[in-house]
Amino acid sequence: HRDLHSFPTRRSSDLVSNPRQHKTCVKLRASSGLKNRATACCFGRDGNTFVGAGFDGSLNMWDTRRPLVVPTAVMKDAHQRNTDTLHVTYSHSGLQLVSRGEDAVVNLWDTRNWKQTLWKANCYPAKYATTDLCFSPDDKFLLIPSLPAGFSGRSKEESITHTNLHFLSMADFTYHHEVCFQNEILIRTAWNHRINQIMVTFASGAYCLLYDLNKRDRKSTRLNSSHITIS
Repeated sequence: HRDLHSFPTRRSSDLVSNPRQHKTCVKLRASSGLKNRATACCFGRDGNTFVGAGFDGSLNMWDTRRPLVVPTAVMKDAHQRNTDTLHVTYSHSGLQLVSRGEDAVVNLWDTRNWKQTLWKANCYPAKYATTDLCFSPDDKFLLIPSLPAGFSGRSKEESITHTNLHFLSMADFTYHHEVCFQNEILIRTAWNHRINQIMVTFASGAYCLLYDLNKRDRKSTRLNSSHITIS
């Protein structure tokens, strides 16, 4: 096993014709022209674009339909310099991109306009680098796992008693709901669009399914842990 974060490149492979050899190698560069360590990456759901995050706090987007010599768009100082960007992901429509960093910042971008963020907050610390973000199947909500206020996640002396799952409304960027998990550290979330269930996993190895007690359609989801209905 080798640490992905120690490589300054992003490599793609053709999994059909030749899965053992990479097809394209993209080198990530800082604004100074020096090598930039890559910390996170993801493809758009249509496969036409992908984003790579650098250790200098920047986000770089490439269009696979164009030569990959230079990025199509660069978002400088999206996160604090010399910190890891932990996670980047596209919305289902591909119109939004969200990133979270070691600096406790979550950024939301419009993929049609990279000049400024749609929404930004600096109050979402994460203890583990695998802590992610998740869009609802209809892109109406953004799920943000986070440590409680006052914790950084960087100190071993911190006694974390619970973590929160925030539901951010994409319509007006307000907090729609918040679910608290006692004695657990929330890491990953996944919202299944077919059965309309939310799976969350914890650092202890446990997992939890959130679903509607009466319905399992795409119109609403009631969280059985706190009986909240999201329409």
